Amino acid sequence: MPTNASLKTGFSLAHGAGRKLGRNDANSRCKEDRAKNIDGDNDINNIVICENDDLFREEAPFAYKSIENVIDDLEHFGLLKKIASFVPVITYKCREQCC
Repeated sequence: MPTNASLKTGFSLAHGAGRKLGRNDANSRCKEDRAKNIDGDNDINNIVICENDDLFREEAPFAYKSIENVIDDLEHFGLLKKIASFVPVITYKCREQCC
């Protein structure tokens, strides 16, 4: 939940954690079969639906930073108050317009 301190930023907050690995690095490091769930360094049991093998490997969860660290920093600087935590159940990835 944004706080009044967020007025200084126009209530604009991070929309994600950002990449830890570049797309090419993630693609080359991902040696798992695409039918398997790729968790990386977390315990999320997430089903990934993706028809493009390269995109599937590029977007593997281990390619991203921990969102918890980003949220904790935003809370530390008074820009938000953490009120809920969510984990993905299904992720749908596509390069072009999906619908």
